[in-house]
Amino acid sequence: MNYCKYLLGITAVCFQSGYFPNIYANLPGYALEVNLQSEKGNFKGTVLDGNGDPLIGATVKIKGSSEGTITDFDGNFILRSSRKNVELEVSYVGYKTKTISAVRGKSLKVTLEEDSEALEEVVVIGYGRVSKEALTGSVSSVSGKAISQVPVASAAEAMVGKLAGVQITTADGSPDADIQVRVRGGGSITQDNSPLYIVDGFPVDNLNDIAPTDIESIDVLKDASSTAVYGARGANGVVNITTKRAKEGKATVSFNAYMSLRQVSKKLDVLDPYEFVLLYYEDAKLGSSNPTSFYDKYGYPEEFHIYKDYAGDNWQDEIMGKTTVSQYYNVTIGGSSGKTKYNLSLTHSDAPSILEGNGQQKTFLNFKFSTELFKFMTFEYNTRFVNTCTEGAGTEAVKVLDALEYAPTQGLYDFMELPEEDVDYDPSDEDYVQRYNPLQEASQNWRRRGGTLFNTTAALNIKLFKGLTFRTEFGLDISNTSYDKRFYGPEHGNAEKYSDGMPYIEYTRKSSPKYRLANTLTYQFDLFKKHHFNTMIGQELNHQQTLTDKEATRYFPVDITPEAAFDNMTMGEAYLTESSKTTPNRLASFFGRIMYDYDRRYYATITVRADGSTKFAPGHQWGVFPAASLAWRISEEEFLKNNDIISSLKLRLGSGIAGNNRINDDMWKTTYRLSTSKTPGWGEVINSYYGYGSSYLPNPSLKWEKTITNNVGIDFGLFNERLSGSLDMYLNNTKDLLVPSTIPQTTGYEQQQTNVGQTQNKGIELTLNGLIINNRNFSLR
Repeated sequence: MNYCKYLLGITAVCFQSGYFPNIYANLPGYALEVNLQSEKGNFKGTVLDGNGDPLIGATVKIKGSSEGTITDFDGNFILRSSRKNVELEVSYVGYKTKTISAVRGKSLKVTLEEDSEALEEVVVIGYGRVSKEALTGSVSSVSGKAISQVPVASAAEAMVGKLAGVQITTADGSPDADIQVRVRGGGSITQDNSPLYIVDGFPVDNLNDIAPTDIESIDVLKDASSTAVYGARGANGVVNITTKRAKEGKATVSFNAYMSLRQVSKKLDVLDPYEFVLLYYEDAKLGSSNPTSFYDKYGYPEEFHIYKDYAGDNWQDEIMGKTTVSQYYNVTIGGSSGKTKYNLSLTHSDAPSILEGNGQQKTFLNFKFSTELFKFMTFEYNTRFVNTCTEGAGTEAVKVLDALEYAPTQGLYDFMELPEEDVDYDPSDEDYVQRYNPLQEASQNWRRRGGTLFNTTAALNIKLFKGLTFRTEFGLDISNTSYDKRFYGPEHGNAEKYSDGMPYIEYTRKSSPKYRLANTLTYQFDLFKKHHFNTMIGQELNHQQTLTDKEATRYFPVDITPEAAFDNMTMGEAYLTESSKTTPNRLASFFGRIMYDYDRRYYATITVRADGSTKFAPGHQWGVFPAASLAWRISEEEFLKNNDIISSLKLRLGSGIAGNNRINDDMWKTTYRLSTSKTPGWGEVINSYYGYGSSYLPNPSLKWEKTITNNVGIDFGLFNERLSGSLDMYLNNTKDLLVPSTIPQTTGYEQQQTNVGQTQNKGIELTLNGLIINNRNFSLR
């Protein structure tokens, strides 16, 4: 902490002196108001910590005014004012703010005490926050400070290697490749095992829409005693992301930028032209004693020497051999004015892929606002806007295996030169053979996709009386839209199938508006000083519906470019036009939680949540998911207090049930849809016809998939927290698995969704944190 303290302070002082731009301008805005005039008639003094060391960059201001300054390298400050007697407020991050009386011209010595509550790590557990010491469930956390130390392009990358029991993988090398996050593996066989993602209280579909520099903390809830408050959606764990909030002080501006280089770390060794021709020759001789077709293309063995000094084509290098430069820029403006706080962040990233023709650009806008309307009421407003554009079809278009297998030479064709045109020769008389190499094949499968997301959330906090708070919040995704443009060139299979070998395009637009309404009532109170209660009851509604429009056009001119085809769709012939709207996916919930501790030593948490889902038939829509957990802070017992080795020790026990409803809509009832093709009907008129809306036989008996989780854990700290960590052992049993079962096609269907079977998932997790070096000028973790 000392290292960070002096680094922050030195940065602030250097900024006020003009040594370098204000890239760490999230320090209090008073740094802009340092007055370097004569000491005479000024307020002056020194600010120290509890060890007597100077605090560099501490804020000193006149109480009730905007007049202020910061301390220099030696902890000294000089504040010019026309007043004779004032009260000074002295503050520093991680320390208690101190107010002292000052007389102009008289030197002061101010010592600040560490604020243990401010330094205490806080964890988001769902509809609330608790200190890490009060946790009874299994939770892993990453702070925004740890994320900022290593530049990353996504929130998922920020979690890699930092959270025990959390595995993160990507499907391929595309910038927008699906990122798979698994918390303790997952228990479902065929359904989605992704955790629930929560950003500032609002559920989101993935982590791709969060700028890493906007993250204040990431908390992963791993066992049912922690996730039960989220009910059905928390069966596979919960990833809680809190974005940065405004800090008190004048307006500050911070700028963050980085560039990174990416390339394939290791390539496969492939044949050069000479080695390839020799191998091909041996294979040809095995098939025929006189391989004339081989000789015609590659020459006779005595001519193979021409390939020795010929570089040929290394298609591995061509499609993924380049070094790409990724750029990331972030500007943040934050501060407060009176009882109002605000934070505005704008981020842009440009990440070209190492795969040829692929890349992604993203722009993030995040705004957070809070104000105190009355002493008993505060208002919060959060808005996120994300715009994404992704180029390329990933490994679907750029086939890495094909590139590795593609010949490095086309034989004698590579050494041929056509004679110049004269009266006796016309190049058009030559047979024209069109060949597509891996790069050209990729151009036959062109893709552009992207979209916009506009999420807004508003909340009111009302303090009804001491300890009792009512919170209501409403969130809305009003512009959750995406588009997908596909162009298939004349040599692509889809063009052959749908457009007689002429260019063919598809244009898909999708919109998924959603809303969320939640109300909670929290009551915190104490009994007889040592009995502490934190109770909460709540209600929540979630709604989502997806609308899709798709158009397909064919018979474009052979030489048309993808961009021109989408700009001039009338140059082709309309082939397909369809639209659809899904059944609304709704979830109604009621939940409650009681957290109790005795003397900050013994803790207990009981949680119950009931969820009603439209994915199941009436009579099976509701599921109840209880959980309970206990914790014992052994280090607070008299026999272990003030131990020189063990600074903290806590034992945790937890058990609970979580549900899973991640199946397609309407699996329990028969649905119909219009066909995309039309046939002759009554009166020989071409009309659409109705068909089944799903290939699944309806199953009205479908019910919730349930996971029973048991967890035992120990949190420990040694040598005054120089070495800390946690050890967890868990056992998860999932029953009533939602699994598609194959049924006889004589039923008119292919499958039926059923509840059948169970799985077991168990493991051990170990997390270790070490503070190796920690002194005034340097720290190493």
